Amino acid sequence: LSQVATELFLADTPRSVLETILPRVAAALGAAFHFSYLYEPGADQLVLASSGGLTPAQRPGLERLQMGQALCGACAQRR
Repeated sequence: LSQVATELFLADTPRSVLETILPRVAAALGAAFHFSYLYEPGADQLVLASSGGLTPAQRPGLERLQMGQALCGACAQRR
């Protein structure tokens, strides 16, 4: 995990390292799946930026979240 923190610190933007870091963090935590959302200001929504462990059938329903929807949307709305 310290290597992951270093990579995040050195990255131009956090988004540029999502695809490589999140699977490693998920594995270290023993998570079966992971996903990360980024805020899209024009639409006032969260957009799925990275995911792993999801089936192709699960992904379409998770590509966008409204503010307040699910745990990610609720956290973003309160921020």
